[in-house]
Amino acid sequence: MSKRNLLSVVLVALLMLFASCNTRQDNDAADLPSDEEQGSWQEYSSDAPAESDEPTNEAAGFRTGSPELSRGTWDGNVFTSDYLGLWIYISDDWVIATDEEIAEVLGIGAGMIGDGSFDDLLTAMEFTTMYDILLSNINTGASIQIVYERLIFPNTRMTEIQYIAQLRPMMEMIGMEFIDVSGTTRIGEYDWFSYGTRTSMHGINIHGRYFVNISDGVARAIALTYTDFSESPEDLLAMFGVIGTTPTPAPPFVPSLPQFSHPMQDTQSTALANHPLLGAWYWDADEEYIYLFLDDGSGVRGFEDTFEFFTWSIGDDDSNLLIHIENNIFQESWTFTIDGKVLTLANRQFPDMVFNYIMIPLW
Repeated sequence: MSKRNLLSVVLVALLMLFASCNTRQDNDAADLPSDEEQGSWQEYSSDAPAESDEPTNEAAGFRTGSPELSRGTWDGNVFTSDYLGLWIYISDDWVIATDEEIAEVLGIGAGMIGDGSFDDLLTAMEFTTMYDILLSNINTGASIQIVYERLIFPNTRMTEIQYIAQLRPMMEMIGMEFIDVSGTTRIGEYDWFSYGTRTSMHGINIHGRYFVNISDGVARAIALTYTDFSESPEDLLAMFGVIGTTPTPAPPFVPSLPQFSHPMQDTQSTALANHPLLGAWYWDADEEYIYLFLDDGSGVRGFEDTFEFFTWSIGDDDSNLLIHIENNIFQESWTFTIDGKVLTLANRQFPDMVFNYIMIPLW
């Protein structure tokens, strides 16, 4: 399984998590929490007027002079958004999701796009939510998403504080810890309100930092997801800059990898000296892809030009294969069965991932 394929599964999980937070406004805003219930917007906005309890359009995020809603563009490793007044400079470790991949996450078959553009498709289907970019670091698992939501009643003066308050019960309903964040953060040409989330997936703590700005009836969101071992929100925001300035790369990030015990150093692990996994196996769908398990607990897998080195061990369950890819924060968990010369690996974290391998005689 390549890093790109595993990344796609993780991205889908994170994106669907974020997509579940799509909100709707009541026509007269009767259900919106009051400033007294959620805290005055003045406590959070540096643009708040000195003598008024009512937010101005600008303070609430309705910036009448902002450009029209549009997706950004790529030039090499630099993403530029005139709409948000920002650029993002990514390193070669980052993967850019294609429109087809985003469409698949949204439940739109790639064939439905046809010869038209992704934007035309969303317009034709009357989507209220539009995904601008979806990026992920293939080594650390950190991701950056930019999403726009057209508010159903744009003339209702919903503030960012009220918008975020609507997200809290939705996040908590799906088991996310919701974290309040005070103040605003300047990203590009705008000030953004924010909140945080925290959850756990397969033993990895996944954190979210979401930035929200409302402009001309559109809720604009920048979503950062990261782990205990990946880039921090500060590291990720260092990749952003203000449009009009020269894009420059952020300082290189050196991940602090978790320490997984080597199987030969773990007295609780099953002895590997005569384990039936030892040896080489080729994938039944493409014999160029191989697994090689060595008796010192190390191994290699992949195609010849994209080999991944790993350590492996057997869990408490004798059918549980644990694989830790070199320089990767995630530890994989597989159920393995051997029937004659056929090895079947079924991923315990993503049940749809099942592969068969054929033994290669080495002597």
